[in-house]
Order: sequence, then C-alpha cells, then structure tokens
Amino acid sequence: MKVLKLVWLCLLLVVSLDAQDRKYQLTQVTFEGITKVQKFLDVNNTKEAQETLEALENSSKVRKKLDKAYIRFYFGYFYTLNNDLKKASHYFNEALKYKALAPEQTISAYLNLVQIYMSLELYTDALDNLDKLIDNSKIVNPMFYINKANIYMILTQYDDVIKNIDLAINLEHKTKEDWLKMKYYSYYMLKDYKMAIKVLESLLKIDADSKEYWLQLSSLYSLTNNISLSLASLDVPRIVKLQLSQAELMQLVSMLRYSEMPFKAAKILENHMSNKNLNLLGDLYYEAKEYDKAIFWYIKSAQMSNNFKIYFKIAQIYLTMHNYAQAIKNINLSIDKNSNEDNDKKYLYLGKAYYETDDIVLAKIAFKKALVYTKSKKMAEAWLAYLK
Repeated sequence: MKVLKLVWLCLLLVVSLDAQDRKYQLTQVTFEGITKVQKFLDVNNTKEAQETLEALENSSKVRKKLDKAYIRFYFGYFYTLNNDLKKASHYFNEALKYKALAPEQTISAYLNLVQIYMSLELYTDALDNLDKLIDNSKIVNPMFYINKANIYMILTQYDDVIKNIDLAINLEHKTKEDWLKMKYYSYYMLKDYKMAIKVLESLLKIDADSKEYWLQLSSLYSLTNNISLSLASLDVPRIVKLQLSQAELMQLVSMLRYSEMPFKAAKILENHMSNKNLNLLGDLYYEAKEYDKAIFWYIKSAQMSNNFKIYFKIAQIYLTMHNYAQAIKNINLSIDKNSNEDNDKKYLYLGKAYYETDDIVLAKIAFKKALVYTKSKKMAEAWLAYLK
C-alpha cells in the first residue's frame, strides 16, 4: 500500500508543480485539499480524508475541468485503498470523461480500471479499457498487449493470446521468456504442435539448459509426423547436463530408440548411468552397430547379473564379427541348465562356431544336441550329413 501512495503522490506533485506546462497545473485550493487528504490517509484517518474529498467535490471554488477530473481521480484512488472497487471504477470513469487529465494520469486511470475489472472478473470491461488506453497513448507500452494476452488466457481465447503477444514482441523488438511461455502454451492448447515446437526452440535459445523445455520438446516431437527429423536436432551435450529423473530419462531414451536413433539414446543413457541400464545400453550400441561398445556394456551387465541371455547376445555379436573363439566361450556361458530357452539356436550356433575353428568333433556334439529341438532339428540333420 505504501508503494501505491508514493506513486500517486508523485503524480500529484508532477501535475501540480510542472511549471513548464500550465495546462496540467492544479489550482491552489485543489492542491491544498488533496495534500490534506494524503496526510489523513498516511495516518489511516479515512473518515477525515473522505470528508475532505467530498468537500472538494462540492466546492464552488473548484471550476476547472482539470481540478474536477483530478478530484474524481483521487476519489478512485481513495476507494481502491478501501477496497470499494465499484465506487473506485465509477470515479475513475468520471475522471476520464473530463478529458483533462495529464497523459500520465490518463494512463494510470485506465490501468487502475483494468485492474479493478480484472478483480471483479469483468474481463470484457477490462479489455475495453486496455483498447482505450492503447488508442489514447502516443507511445504504446508493450505491456498493454501483454495485459490483454493475460486476459485472453483466462478466457481461453488462445488465438487472441498469440496475436497480442506478437504485437508486444514487435514493439519491444525482442522476446521475453515469460511471453514465449504464454505463446507456447497457447499453441499447445490449440494443438498446433509444429508452432509450439518452434516456440520451444526459441525458449531453448534463451535457456539452453532448461530441463522443462527439453522434456516438453521431446514430448511434442512424439505428437508430430517428423519425429526422427526433429529428434535428430536434439543437443545431446545439453541433455546430458540435465538432472533427469529415471522416468524422464527412460521416456527420452525410448523415444530416440523408437525414432531409430539408438546411438544418440546410448550417449544420453551413458551419461546417466546406473547398474539397471547396463543391458539396455548394450542394446542401444548394438542397434547403432557399435559392436565393441555393445560388448563392453553387455559384459558389465552379465557380470553384475549373471544373466544367461546377455551372454548369448555377446556370442551373437562375436559370430557377426567372425570371432568364433569368443563366440564359443559366450555360447557355453549362455546355456542354462535350468532352462531350454533358445537352446535350439545356441547349439546350432555353437556347432557352426566349432566348425569354423576346425573342431569337427565338438561341432558334431553340438549339432547332435540341436537334434533334440523341433525348430533346429532339420538344420542340425543337414549339418551332420555335411560333416560325414
């Protein structure tokens, strides 16, 4: 409240003492009366302040339009302080009707009316007064359009929000983060995801390390038709600096993997490493055809978990690389005595690996074991016939 009093008192002194422009100088009786009112308000003597204002309003000595307008302007101030918003709006409107207030006071009157109507949830009236304010301003403040955008946001008129933010940006000749946030939200609510992405990219230029913006961006990419193209532009070094939760990390990694960018997903995951992610990291590097890195992480995962399936993954990579000695070693590690899962494949691969190392005896043993399984029986028979 003290801030309000200071602002209003400064306006009073500017209007009263500006010797350069007599047009906006109050008469002595009005100046003295308003000064007296302010002193009463400073000690919370609202009764005396009101009586003094009423005496001024009805005084035959007050004849100039400026004085009458200013007294009503101050009445608006008085009732605003006392939270009687309907009376406050009445007096501000009365003050403006005289068309005699100084430009600074005219702006102040309109802005007070806007705030009052916003408090009363009379949004149409608030918008009308902002339009009048813009029409009566020689130099339009960009915040007038931002105030309109805020009202349209309440009214969920998102096209109008965007329109007024753009008008503010054109006047300011630069973009502000809060304005862009409003614009992004509006495009999102309008389901114009491509434009929402463009705004988020602008926000990331302002705050490149924002976790919030990166996650929103990755979420929006999933709603567009050019997921892969868009995700390709993600800045991995920036992302790895973010304090992502496990859920957020896995969401982003899954999206990149789905978009056929396993290497980028792997680099992000590698910088947010936990023991739970070792096998997944191996998968991502395998999909990216980075076989040495895939093997490195698979081995770490297998050593941590003693997972038979992971040893079989390692073996298959070594087969692809024609490293049959390592393939044999890892296939043997992958065979689980308590499970027959993939044993048909394992024994076929084992037999082939032994064959490639010229160990025909062990190759025959492996193929004979493959005969047991329906899926591998024909292939095993063919190999054994060939080896005879």
